[in-house]
Amino acid sequence: MTPLVKRAYSALLALALLGGLALFPGASASAQPLSGTDSQLRLDVEELTPRMVPGKQHTLTVRAMVTNTSNRRIDNVDARVQLGQRQNSETELRDALAEAPPADAARSPFEPVTRTLRPGQSARLELRVPLGPEALNITEPGVYPLLINVNGRPEDSGDARLAALNTLLPVLAPPGGDPGGATPATPVPTTMMWPIMDTQPRVISNAVDRPMVLGDDQLADSLGPGGRLHALVDAARTEASEGRIAGAMCFALDPDLLTTVDSMTGGYRVRVPGGTVAGKGSEAAKRWLDALRQLTDGRCVISLPYADADLPALSALNPDRTGMSGLAKFALGGDQVVSDILAPVQPLGGVTWPDGGTLDPRTVRELAQLGINKLVVDPARLREVDPNRETAPMSLDGVRGPTGEGVTALPFDALVSNALTRPSAPAAGTTARASARSLSTQSGLATLAFRAAFTDEDQGTPVLITPPRRWDASDQELRALLRTMSEYADRGLVNPVGLQELMSAPEHGSTTLDYTAEDIAAQVPGAAISKAYGIAGRARDLQDALLVDATAQVTPSRVVHPVYYAVLRSSSTVWRQRGGRAEQAVQIARAELNELSHRVTVTTPDQISLASGDSPLPVSINNSLPVAIAVRVKFSDVPGLKPAPIKLQRIPANGAVSRLFPAQVSRSGQFSADVALTTPSGGQLGPSARFELASSQYGGIMLVVTGTAGAALILLVGLRIYRRMRSDRPNDGQQERPQR
Repeated sequence: MTPLVKRAYSALLALALLGGLALFPGASASAQPLSGTDSQLRLDVEELTPRMVPGKQHTLTVRAMVTNTSNRRIDNVDARVQLGQRQNSETELRDALAEAPPADAARSPFEPVTRTLRPGQSARLELRVPLGPEALNITEPGVYPLLINVNGRPEDSGDARLAALNTLLPVLAPPGGDPGGATPATPVPTTMMWPIMDTQPRVISNAVDRPMVLGDDQLADSLGPGGRLHALVDAARTEASEGRIAGAMCFALDPDLLTTVDSMTGGYRVRVPGGTVAGKGSEAAKRWLDALRQLTDGRCVISLPYADADLPALSALNPDRTGMSGLAKFALGGDQVVSDILAPVQPLGGVTWPDGGTLDPRTVRELAQLGINKLVVDPARLREVDPNRETAPMSLDGVRGPTGEGVTALPFDALVSNALTRPSAPAAGTTARASARSLSTQSGLATLAFRAAFTDEDQGTPVLITPPRRWDASDQELRALLRTMSEYADRGLVNPVGLQELMSAPEHGSTTLDYTAEDIAAQVPGAAISKAYGIAGRARDLQDALLVDATAQVTPSRVVHPVYYAVLRSSSTVWRQRGGRAEQAVQIARAELNELSHRVTVTTPDQISLASGDSPLPVSINNSLPVAIAVRVKFSDVPGLKPAPIKLQRIPANGAVSRLFPAQVSRSGQFSADVALTTPSGGQLGPSARFELASSQYGGIMLVVTGTAGAALILLVGLRIYRRMRSDRPNDGQQERPQR
């Protein structure tokens, strides 16, 4: 083939390919996603503007950072935005949250990000994409799947999708359109829980008179700028301290977190290999508590069970079958903790938000007896109720409180809440996705807009939003959520209402809560809960032995409560299906109790010489607790040693006493005995002490033998004297008469 013919053939082939693309406009020359492999790029989306398209905007702006997380060089990194078909029903939206639908209805051209990205290197990405016919071609309001797609060419490989973020974009009006068409006749009543709790318990020990010890210092980072807990408080304080959306928020606080942070403010220690070091977060803890106090003052606040204790697990193994256990009641006493630490904040009583959105029937009954008769629940756990439709309050059948009042289920909105829990779904056939915190509230905003403006189902019924309990959204995402929700309120899409108003709304029928075998299996393991109850019982016995010391002004409850708190941490729902971690938490609780009980000790002299059978036994008792204690002194059973009955001994706070205890000793020689301290009920306190006894006192058998030998000796001596006297006496007729 001549060169001229070759060039002509190539030109004809190119024209054929171009013609094919023209005939099939849906075809694309873009790289296909890598299937079944881990992402080689991490995509951190920092900004998406606007979060909701109101009609006046004509451009979508994306700012992000891409990082090479592989061990290979990546060349020709480029990115674009793609849009899917409008979602027309709640079912389509649920499916989109579970698995991202195709986003090929419209797309922007690929724009270069960087020519080369070596392992560990990062590059900034910025896309400005027209919302109109030039790119995304949005022509009607609705909720659309949105894909941010990053391609590249790994070394020794071809072009591929290496990172992607799938989310949802609400559109109130197309570019240049009137957003008023999306405004509903009745704004949707909207309430939002705002959970503030740590990702897990961290306290190792927290004695009343000693610095708290934490297992790590990650909480200090979380409380400071850039930290997770800092973001939850700062974003709400900045964006929703006032205005309409502020009234829709109710802060769900974990008393364990508040207790821990409050203890940090006075200085604390952190466990490290070989000992402890000073914690770094005291100042951050003070600032965070002050900010939280200002944020919640006069606002809706509820206290969660202490350390988010697993109430069904505690109820299932409750040794007291006549009612709720003392341990579970203690877990529900967080209102007082919140009030003490955040004064003048007063939590809203009578309501709880169980992990998993459901409770077993026994726990529901026990809560009702305590006056807790409003439960935030998952609508999917309400029997004979459509979880996609019912979000209005409902009565729970067959449950009544002590005064006859019923129990109300407050279903949260599953669509919006799940969108906040699973903010970004992967596309089919690929694991390429963005970091978990990227645009983590965007799908929640889109589903809320859908609920308010784009569905005819149940418009006007309440929407109760429950984010993840241990929410990990960034400060920027939280601000975007609250800012956009405020805009929704201003546009008449939502009507912010407080939780109190929702609680007082009329009930729409009755139902029962479903608690399945799977729920039971998911509870904190029973072995850990049983041990926790055992530790709580020992702690209660110790508390009964403690006495108020007038000089110390510390109550016994303050001394023992840290043990109860440690026990509740071992029952936290964070340990569900993590039995090993629950067992570790139980060991921490046991160590906390042992540390208290071992502060009451007994000592004796190394050796005691007993000069008589009733010589007293000297014992010293030391109490380093900040309260007095009543102890029982017990000597071990040793043959030949019989202590006299011993009364209870009162040992003062941070004091020591020496006592002489009467005893009868009926053996001689050297022998050992143990002395131990217990509570009045017999609970072991500190370790026992051993002393060596040296006795010169004869025992009973020795006295008998000695007495018998003495009697025999006297008898023999007397017999011998008698015989001698007889041998020296003359015969009766031969006796000399005395001379006259």
